Amino acid sequence: MRPSPPWLLIVFLVGCRPTVTVSAVSLGCFRDQGAQGRPNPTGTTGRDVDGLLVTETNMTTERCVEACSSKGFSVAATQWRVQCFCGNSYGKSGPAANCNQPCAGNPHEICGGDYASSVYRVR
Repeated sequence: MRPSPPWLLIVFLVGCRPTVTVSAVSLGCFRDQGAQGRPNPTGTTGRDVDGLLVTETNMTTERCVEACSSKGFSVAATQWRVQCFCGNSYGKSGPAANCNQPCAGNPHEICGGDYASSVYRVR
């Protein structure tokens, strides 16, 4: 299976602060073996993208990319409709083919799948 061609995502966030433009390139769908260890089995230890976990009921690709960019990470990954993982590396467990769940905040976007992450390089 060949990964989908890379594409450029440009995000314009408008709010109380000045407009911020963050761009990202899709890197494809990658396996995630899940959190490992105790005492926090839902944390980032052992995750494919393992720097930071953000969970939002209105998660979108744009929200994830902005969250990761604002914390200085170079990789953003959405998973399971509502989760966003930030880090600086990805792909430890290889590619996946089950990124098929719509984002909770935008059903027209895909936010990973069951132990599968839609991964983006943050610019």
